[in-house]
Amino acid sequence: MNSHPAAQRSRPLWLSLCSVLLSILMTALAACGGGDTAPAPTISVQPADTSTVAGSAATLSVTASGTDIGYQWQSSSDGGTSWRDIAAATQASHTTPATSAADNGKRFRVIVSAGGISVTSSAVTLSVTDAAVAVAITVQPFDQSVTAGSAAAFTAAATGTPAPNLQWQRSTDGGASWSNIADASASTHNTGPTGLAQNGERYRLVASNGSSSATSNAALLSVTAAAQAPLITAQPANASVTAPAMATFTASASGVPTPTWQWQLSTDSGTTWANINGATAASYATPATAVADSGRRYRAVASNSAGTANSNAAVLTVTASATTPPAFAKIAAGESHTCAVKADATVACWGKGSSREVLPGSGINQDIPVTVPGLSGITQVAVGFQRSCALDANGGLLCWGRGNGTGIGTVTDIANVPHTGIKAIVLGAYHGCFIDAATTVQCWGDDSVGQLGQGSASITPAVNPVIVRRLNSEPLTGAVSLAAGSFYTCALKSDGDVVCWGRGAIGDGSPALAGFEATGTQLALRAIVPAVTGANAIASSGGHVCAAMAIGGIKCWGENSSGQLGNGNRVPQLLPISVADPQGLLAGVSKIAMEAKNTCAVRADPANGQVICWGSVAPNHINNLYTAPTAKGTSTQLISALSGGFEHTCALLADGAMECWGGNPFGQLGIGGTIGVFTGGPTPPGTSVIGGAIFWK
Repeated sequence: MNSHPAAQRSRPLWLSLCSVLLSILMTALAACGGGDTAPAPTISVQPADTSTVAGSAATLSVTASGTDIGYQWQSSSDGGTSWRDIAAATQASHTTPATSAADNGKRFRVIVSAGGISVTSSAVTLSVTDAAVAVAITVQPFDQSVTAGSAAAFTAAATGTPAPNLQWQRSTDGGASWSNIADASASTHNTGPTGLAQNGERYRLVASNGSSSATSNAALLSVTAAAQAPLITAQPANASVTAPAMATFTASASGVPTPTWQWQLSTDSGTTWANINGATAASYATPATAVADSGRRYRAVASNSAGTANSNAAVLTVTASATTPPAFAKIAAGESHTCAVKADATVACWGKGSSREVLPGSGINQDIPVTVPGLSGITQVAVGFQRSCALDANGGLLCWGRGNGTGIGTVTDIANVPHTGIKAIVLGAYHGCFIDAATTVQCWGDDSVGQLGQGSASITPAVNPVIVRRLNSEPLTGAVSLAAGSFYTCALKSDGDVVCWGRGAIGDGSPALAGFEATGTQLALRAIVPAVTGANAIASSGGHVCAAMAIGGIKCWGENSSGQLGNGNRVPQLLPISVADPQGLLAGVSKIAMEAKNTCAVRADPANGQVICWGSVAPNHINNLYTAPTAKGTSTQLISALSGGFEHTCALLADGAMECWGGNPFGQLGIGGTIGVFTGGPTPPGTSVIGGAIFWK
């Protein structure tokens, strides 16, 4: 033991220094890692892949343990090749902003830190899908028609989010129940080869996407037998009738699809054929026939998508009746008077009588029918300017009024024109023409503008009939009916040709004459080339002519100031032009008549007693023009004959009564009095001729 006092005072100081040095050493060792260390953080639950819908946020989370843990979330837009810290994403969970489709596939991870040690989580993927949209059918399937053995394809389309799944369904009971079609999950379903048993099946598409579904309309499948060209199975037979009876032709045919029909007519022994308007059924009934129709041929054409077939030609034979005159000749309306054959084969006339044209021996007008004395056995009548004529059963011609039928010279009572065997007669203003027993046309009277068809005009009237000549100087033969205007005449021949001569509506296209009474007037000194071919009836007035065509429809030519040609305007025509018929009123026309300013027709099978007219209802009544065919009248009786004068028209009804309408200054309507009836058609009782059913039925 040191007992030196100084030594005892310095020892505690040494001990203090050692204590300080030891403390410094321990601190240094601690700074150099000596002693115990904090544990590394541990991730116990990794973040998971997450799905969300565009517009919504996604939440990512991690579970980790450790002391004083820190987090830093990162994202990668290139599949994990490069990463960037997400600002303020320093919690165990990270919620993204509202997502968009551009965020789909983005990757996320989190770095977890504790005690200076960092651990990186697994990378996860964010899936972003579009917002759900209800399924809707955007393209509906259409009905399909196929022939057996062919496939049908039904197509539909649908939209929706997610994209919908498609499933075609079929119904075999008209849509009452439906079943899925195997492997039919595309927008187009092909049936494969079809059979007739599938006819009537229905198809529809069902589209669904888990959240909604939609069903298309049902589309119908029509399956028909494979096309087969038509085959005529029953040929039309030849027909023989007595004029004016109708003839009926019938054919039948097989084929798929069922053939349609079109009847055709040939007027040249089968060399050429023309469709008959409106004749589209298996049977065809002709209009009322005339001898001119004899020899015509008819055939049926059957057509479908696979081809056509023509029937044999059937020949029509028409013979004249020995007792019945042509229908047009039973009544005759003239410029100012009217005559008709009565049921007892006598004649009644009425209207202007100043030249004894109504009642021989009397120059008085008559406003009701009066019987012409001294006539019996009459079959036809004709009237002209100031005279009248009648044919008896022997074809003898008797005339009264001015000029023995010519309208020229002195007034006479009934006198004979030197000829017999006459078949038909017409009178113009100052001339007359007839068809003789040999079907030759002869004319007499005024010839100042070629009315007699001799090739030159003459100021000297012909008292005796002369034969009309063709351009080659041959006689005009084969005529079956005539129509006269004021200064011209037209003939319908047995072959359907219509030829005209004189001054008026000639219809050959020659230049119009200047300075005459009607625009469109032409001149022909002989019977010229046919204005039309294939006609079966004709009629004329002062300035225009119309012909009913065997194939249907009407053609007219000449003066047209009141729309009397029926072509929709008021322009004169030097060549025939078809009457416009937008309503189909002229199908099967069998009779035509005309006044100076209008035209009327009657169908062969009318449903009532109406007439079909066009032109002016009344002379000079500009507000009563109708330039297209119009049904007129209220009569329910069938019309058997029709005749037009200068400004009035008369119809003979099936029961023997007559109806007349139009101008009436001289009593030519026969209804009593002189007041006109401008109804445009038969409207009983206002148009009923006094006397009732007294005329030739």
